[in-house]
Amino acid sequence: MRIIGLFVLVTLLAACQTQDSRPDPELAAQPSPQQVSLGQQVPPQGALLTWAGKVQAVENLPRVTRIEVLSYPANSKRQPITEQRATGRFIVEMGGFLEPRDLLPGTSVTIQGRYVRIQEGKVGKAPYRYPLILGEKLDVWRSRVAEKRSADPDVRWSIGIGTSGSNTGVGVGIGF
Repeated sequence: MRIIGLFVLVTLLAACQTQDSRPDPELAAQPSPQQVSLGQQVPPQGALLTWAGKVQAVENLPRVTRIEVLSYPANSKRQPITEQRATGRFIVEMGGFLEPRDLLPGTSVTIQGRYVRIQEGKVGKAPYRYPLILGEKLDVWRSRVAEKRSADPDVRWSIGIGTSGSNTGVGVGIGF
């Protein structure tokens, strides 16, 4: 019975694995925002890039929404791997108006778009050379906590099985 319990525990822990933490090789082959910013690998104007990261700031302009992103490597699902070291910053301009409350600082995003040029700016008071991307696609990755806060109240249930020596017990739980 203990072997079965151990097997169930290992299976449940494997099912709880978090997001893929390995960079996608195809995306890793692209220049990083930092490499572009430093002039180490500058893509040709109009090159299609896919970069992921966390929103730092959003500014609505008359025809576009400008988003500053702190970049991280992306996994095979194209989600930012925020446990790894940041790979620079970039600015993306998305056509039209995007609601800033949907893109709060710290929101994980993936951007696909065309490289335009380097845009001079600042991080705090320090000068910074931002790669500017004309966005074609924006994916916003909602955390489970954010989804839970924004969703209607949910009901959860669970079943537990436990053993102690020759005793076995079963429990059912309901949560709100």
